[in-house]
Amino acid sequence: MDGGWTDEEISIALDISVATRERIRQRFVETKKETALSRQVQQNRKARCLDGEQEAANRMRRRSPS
Repeated sequence: MDGGWTDEEISIALDISVATRERIRQRFVETKKETALSRQVQQNRKARCLDGEQEAANRMRRRSPS
């Protein structure tokens, strides 16, 4: 072994899934380093129905005993 990290060690250290690590590695091969390491805009993301405050209130209701 060359002394580098294994794929599993990288995923654990960065708290990312193996699939995410694979996508980043593929982008790195296909594009410049800066592009590969930056966040991409999600094209097909559905708009949220609740804002942050509404979502927090909803979570609190679900956690409170009935």
